[in-house]
Amino acid sequence: MPSTVRRALVIAGLATILPRCAWSAPEQLEVSLSFNRQLNALVTSATQLLRLRRTMEAIELLAQANALVEGNPATRWPWRIRVGPVYGHALLGLGRNEEALQILERTLDAVEQVRVENVPPFRRVLDHWDTGMGQELLNTEFKRQLVAVAVTDGPSAHTLDELVFDESIGSSEPLFTLGRALVVCGKAEALIRLYQEKVAGAVISPADNIAAGVAREHRSFKFGVLLGKCEQSAVAEQAFSRALQLNFERLQDMAGRVPSHTAMLAGFGVGREMLSLRLGHFLSQPKAVTPAADGALELVQLIVQYKGLGVRYAEDINLLLRTSQDSAVIGIRPQLGALEDQMAELSGTNEGFSRFLALSVQQSQLLMQVLPGLRTQGAEAVIQPGATLLPEILRALGRDAAIGFMEYRAWQSFVAGSKERRYLRYCITGDTIQLQDVGSCDVVDQEIYRFRGALLTGNDGHSHGSLLARQLLSDLPGGVEAADHWVIDPDGALTLLPFEALPDTDGPLLLRRSVRYVTSLAQLDHARKSRPAEGPACILANPAYPQMRQQSKTDSSLRMSVGHFERGLGPVSPLPDTALEAASVKRSLARLAFEVASFEGQRATPDALLGLKQPPKILHVASHAVFLESVAASTGAVPGRAASGASIVDLVLPGRRAALVLSGEQAPAILLAKDLVRLPLSGTRLVVLSGCDTGNGDVDVGEGVASLRRALEQAGATSTVTSLWSVPSQATAGLMSEFYLGLERGLRKSQALQEAKQKLHGQGHPASAWAGFLLAGSDEPLEKWPH
Repeated sequence: MPSTVRRALVIAGLATILPRCAWSAPEQLEVSLSFNRQLNALVTSATQLLRLRRTMEAIELLAQANALVEGNPATRWPWRIRVGPVYGHALLGLGRNEEALQILERTLDAVEQVRVENVPPFRRVLDHWDTGMGQELLNTEFKRQLVAVAVTDGPSAHTLDELVFDESIGSSEPLFTLGRALVVCGKAEALIRLYQEKVAGAVISPADNIAAGVAREHRSFKFGVLLGKCEQSAVAEQAFSRALQLNFERLQDMAGRVPSHTAMLAGFGVGREMLSLRLGHFLSQPKAVTPAADGALELVQLIVQYKGLGVRYAEDINLLLRTSQDSAVIGIRPQLGALEDQMAELSGTNEGFSRFLALSVQQSQLLMQVLPGLRTQGAEAVIQPGATLLPEILRALGRDAAIGFMEYRAWQSFVAGSKERRYLRYCITGDTIQLQDVGSCDVVDQEIYRFRGALLTGNDGHSHGSLLARQLLSDLPGGVEAADHWVIDPDGALTLLPFEALPDTDGPLLLRRSVRYVTSLAQLDHARKSRPAEGPACILANPAYPQMRQQSKTDSSLRMSVGHFERGLGPVSPLPDTALEAASVKRSLARLAFEVASFEGQRATPDALLGLKQPPKILHVASHAVFLESVAASTGAVPGRAASGASIVDLVLPGRRAALVLSGEQAPAILLAKDLVRLPLSGTRLVVLSGCDTGNGDVDVGEGVASLRRALEQAGATSTVTSLWSVPSQATAGLMSEFYLGLERGLRKSQALQEAKQKLHGQGHPASAWAGFLLAGSDEPLEKWPH
């Protein structure tokens, strides 16, 4: 059956395809063409009315269709699978629950009878039912992933979470709709039997494929929701677990076969949404129902499996595309680069969205040519189960403690129809795993922005910081409290919080612990296995910004955002302190026996980086940077809550609205994050961007921040130092000098940065001068690297 026919079959609800197929029917079945046309016209019109929420009008048509079938059930019973799901859905919407249940049970009986008696073409339709349903879900996932985040902000966008929890007419397949009826009729035992026999125990059809698996994945998850609403917690957990396993198997199967980044990212997003509600369900249960130790271990495995998976997948694909010696890959590189350039220049208008779709199709067509070869080179290797990842993560942690956070859906609020999201904290050491709710995302996020605002005005933000510290860091396990080094794995707006600035017993947390950050804990294992770079260290500093007749509006004492680069940069002031910074860094690296290539003044151009022939051991860039705020951020709204703007492009081409400002001939030159992604940084053990806002960006829940830092990670760098805000240039030069002196002494990178910050703190500098710089990624000392 052609894919277009299968899609139509789902969209129209088993529409005209059924009666128009030529088949040799048993004499007792109705085969009248006029009957078929009349029935399909009624059901199709009713379905359209239900999509428009005109339920009463739809019910009248469906009652007529049902009367046509039940007027002669002996010859028309197979058509119950055409009418029943839609009629039952409409009746549930009107609260006629017992009537809906009767219709839907009769529909399921018809489905089973068709299978037993092998009635064509109905049996053929049933065999392809999940494939058609799954293809429609895949199409919808893809569109919602794009529409929700590629067009301009607006109330009409539909997101992936709405698809996962969908109870609209588009989800009115027989099993799920019958399950809904059993819930509202209070028949929990019948619901359990239905799940166990028809969902978990379903026989896999030979016609099944990725799409059919997607249908089973969504169905299992939705049955988990239904079972949870009936307080059948143990079976609900089984259904959630099965759905996540099917999602993971789907991702593994798609990784080397599907040429669309967006389709993969949609699959990652669906998995995260499923995990989000499963976390909420788990946390709502008494410990007697769900043993804390076993349940916590499984959920932490799922968290490390899914969190940051989009970034890790993109990093691996980028690396394979950049380094493969396959002639087909080499041939398409220029074309892929040209497409990425065009995507990065698109606006967030409807016209820009349409153009983005067209470019995405072209990109997919190019990738289709090479993905089979990339699969043989390990394109799907990054998609590993959490049970495999967690032991490797623990090995990489050593004596350090990990404190992670993940947004999740609050179960009781979800059941009540609310979309409340909360933060889950998970703590991991060699012998401890702890899960704990730490509060509403909205409340925590507001405190984060108040705390940041206080720091940037020059005070320590003690009142807001104390609230955050109590909420986020109370009741930590003993092993975490005892650890001197913390790995922070944040989510949502927490990615913009400098934890070391939070108040502690005798000052900021900085005084007691070193802190580093990761996009996901799986990043620790990823970095540990990468091959060290062998190229010379590279320094870019003190760019020569052409002087413009207009008086400079930027302050040479700050490394700050300097304009709206889509409309052209404003005047840019020089940064003479960066020359001293570069000299200090160069001396430290020389004492560590690193060969150094330095580009300063007129030579600090984008071409200096774009012309790198091999990955440098270290890359240090001291310049201005720009970050274009989203509409939400510029209007004072809390960033990160809405999936809107252009963040889909930012995940494929991270930090599209962020750039470094370097030397140019007629005007300052910008190097966008999309260009940083193309740099040969695989195995580069440290990249420092000491300009402002280099770690800032739009929050992408579950995947970190769409920033220059993400671009560096996708380019292959194993650790980065970037900033969260505009930073004082002179203080930054001093901090960087102290940081590299610590590296000279053989300190871990987190310790070296901690001591550098402590020195500035001890000299009386406000937190705004030191707290914005964050170390992300691996933490080995420089002296252990091969020269």
